[in-house]
Amino acid sequence: MIEVKNLTKIYEDKNKQSFKALDNVSFTLPNTGMVFILGKSGSGKSTLLNMLGGLDKITSGEIVADGNAFSSFKQEDYDNYRNTYIGFVFQDFCLIDNLTVYQNIELALQIKRENNPNLIFKTLENVGLKGFEKRYPKELSGGQKQRVAIARALVKRPKLILADEPTGNLDSKTSTQILKIFKRVSKENLVVIVSHNREDAENYADKIIEIEDGKIIRNVIRNKDYNNNFVINDNVICLPDRKLTVDELSKLNEKIKENPVTITSTVDKFVEQPQTQLDSRKVTFDNKNMSTASLIKMSYNFLRHRKISLFFTIIFVLLIITLLSVCQMFMVFDDRQVINEALANRDSEVFVMKKGYDADDKDYIRSNKNSFINDNEIQSFISNGYNGEIFKLYNTPLPIAAHNSNADGYYYMSDEYRYSDIFAYEAVGVLQCDLDYLTKIFGSGASLNVISGDITPSYTTNQLIITDYIADSLIYFNLDNKYLPTNPNDIYGNVINKIIANHYYVCAVIDTGYKEKYASLIEKFTQYSTSNDNKQLQTLIRSEDFVNFIENLNTYYNVAYTLNPNYAEYAKNVAGTNVKSARNWLAFNGSIKYKDKNDVSKTTDKMYYTMYIDTAYQSTPFNKGEVLMPIRAYNSYFGTNYSQEDVGYNKGVTQQTIQLLHYNQDYDNVNAVPAFTKEVTVVGVVMEEHWIINGEDFREMFEANLFPTALYFDNTENISNIYNTGRQMNFVVTTSYFNAIMDLTNIVGIFTDYFGVIGAILAFIALLLLINFGYTSVKANIFEIGVIKALGGKNKNLSISFVLQMLFIGLIICILTTILSIVFVQVTNTVLVNSFVKFYNNEILKNLVILYFMPNILIIDLCATIAISLISSLLPIYKLRKVKPFNIIKQKNTL
Repeated sequence: MIEVKNLTKIYEDKNKQSFKALDNVSFTLPNTGMVFILGKSGSGKSTLLNMLGGLDKITSGEIVADGNAFSSFKQEDYDNYRNTYIGFVFQDFCLIDNLTVYQNIELALQIKRENNPNLIFKTLENVGLKGFEKRYPKELSGGQKQRVAIARALVKRPKLILADEPTGNLDSKTSTQILKIFKRVSKENLVVIVSHNREDAENYADKIIEIEDGKIIRNVIRNKDYNNNFVINDNVICLPDRKLTVDELSKLNEKIKENPVTITSTVDKFVEQPQTQLDSRKVTFDNKNMSTASLIKMSYNFLRHRKISLFFTIIFVLLIITLLSVCQMFMVFDDRQVINEALANRDSEVFVMKKGYDADDKDYIRSNKNSFINDNEIQSFISNGYNGEIFKLYNTPLPIAAHNSNADGYYYMSDEYRYSDIFAYEAVGVLQCDLDYLTKIFGSGASLNVISGDITPSYTTNQLIITDYIADSLIYFNLDNKYLPTNPNDIYGNVINKIIANHYYVCAVIDTGYKEKYASLIEKFTQYSTSNDNKQLQTLIRSEDFVNFIENLNTYYNVAYTLNPNYAEYAKNVAGTNVKSARNWLAFNGSIKYKDKNDVSKTTDKMYYTMYIDTAYQSTPFNKGEVLMPIRAYNSYFGTNYSQEDVGYNKGVTQQTIQLLHYNQDYDNVNAVPAFTKEVTVVGVVMEEHWIINGEDFREMFEANLFPTALYFDNTENISNIYNTGRQMNFVVTTSYFNAIMDLTNIVGIFTDYFGVIGAILAFIALLLLINFGYTSVKANIFEIGVIKALGGKNKNLSISFVLQMLFIGLIICILTTILSIVFVQVTNTVLVNSFVKFYNNEILKNLVILYFMPNILIIDLCATIAISLISSLLPIYKLRKVKPFNIIKQKNTL
């Protein structure tokens, strides 16, 4: 039984004006029967129905349902009340369009956590809809829809059925059918119908409550003593509440003619309800929650009629999250990993850095000429954490080909000019190292194979160890026909213990295995070179094998070695002496300062001259500070006209004081400082284009000319640290492979900040898309949510449903994003690598890995995506918790 006590409901409009929809209403409702609430539009009857159903908030007063006072209800209590106690039938049916008839009815059971197909079919049969299970609401007439709504209410087996104008949109015949169904149901349940149709109430109601302006003006029940018969008793006639039949009219007329009569009406159909004794027992409402399967099904139903929106949201968010993760991978781009792994793939035993210098463009470092490396720079690598041996590569001149034997080996030859027919015109330089290094690079196991000679002299002298490649080059180019192989058993013996072009002395030849390792390449190169097959030759030169070969030549095979830790000092001390391997000429790269015939100080442009030691020119040495200079230059500087007869030492040429400003190979560096400055006296001239200089001055200039130009690092564990340290001091790497890697790391480094900005924008867009979808998903299903809540669906279940919905979307995005990110990283790598291969015209770069797939970044992004997805569904759901189901149904734009 339900008791309503002093119930008041006050609304406020948009202008904060209040009005009473219900004003101190009180009544009781029985456990069974059919109750009509009558009233005109705006009288408060629908408000009263909503109050009874727990769909609207009470301003004051109380409703007690089977001992349960609404004033003590929490939200969950209202949900349980509607779920197990109430069945709703709405005027506009409130069926969910994308569910079948069966599913609409099944939903009411799912909310109660029940699954009873037989009950659904039986209920449909009871309302006359057997066979309509698979139809959708749009396929039904108004009467059929209302029957479905009734079936949905009945299937719950509620104690109270609330029907709001159930026949308002139906024709009279259908209305009669619906009312008869309700009348039949009311025998076991309480049916409360809101209506404005008084005739229906008179015909079917067991109780009528009539409201006007929010107040009850009539509260009656059907009179059990009521009969509607035509009765004549003596002179008293009782007329029924209906039209008289023809026979009854005839009897009435005859009685009136006979005697005067008194006419009365029948007993009233409805009488005031007597005081009702309420049952004090309290009925507990079941606390039912939907099953996981039902929640998943409901989530699916919410999603399936938003397929287009769902598709585009997933696609857009998928692409954005993928791009975001790739941007983040660029943002945390680790150049050390790229460098170390790239070089590890090259199986490099050492890392080589060459000293360069700043060109005019400060962003570019020149490396095509030798530059001096000092001890402080070497110490900088150690101070910055390098742990290993550092070997110095000296610019000791090593001419090989006959036509290059008179050139200065200090000059750095480019690969274009250094090699011909595989063999070299000139060696790269001399590496000061130890036996362990040579064994690691060229040895087999723990031993070094010395093909000819003895490496022992190299420990204490400036005698050099050369590779079989340099020896083969010497033999190939056959310097002055002096080194033709004469001993088939030891062809390398022909270059041992001999002065090579007055430049260096060889004590041993070691085996490198280059001929076996590159046999196929050398054969192809020789074949294509001799056949003038330029196309195939160019293809071969660009190949990975050939590039590897050239880089190995520059790093290992075409380098001479010394085991003497004091090699540089020893070489300086023997320069210009009578020692077999002594150097007797060197290059002058610089300017001359002088005063012309008008006593005007001038400085020449930087130039190149060869300077010979005086003892190589004549038996009598010069005095310190004396030089002979080319006659052509002398006449040009001082305005004289000396001839060949005046050539020689102290031949009567006017002595001139000049200053020699000698630079190393970086003489074209605008910031270069002279490595050797000497004021000398010109005491004669020569016809050749070279200078003759005193022996002591020669050794001073030699010392300025001999210096390390590259460093070999035998510990390659942290190459990026070595590179970054060297880069600050104008060190460079000359291998195209490593340069390509460094170009790439620099390019990526430049754009790191841009990737950060792009990533932030993408993250914001993804956030908006997901929140918008969650928000609009709730908004798009606002009607369905209202119906479900009216049927007893709990906010918790609805929240879980939308969480599952967004979780599903998040998981789909995660799976697809993972796949797409892996593919995208691979594609990005392929595009970048192909671009670099094309740019450098070098196939060796094809296995380079630039961008690494980082699952930890993707996992973070995907977790954030799921979190945002869940939040985007919870925010609008939280707002819905404060809105009553009735308002949700009636106002689909509540959000």
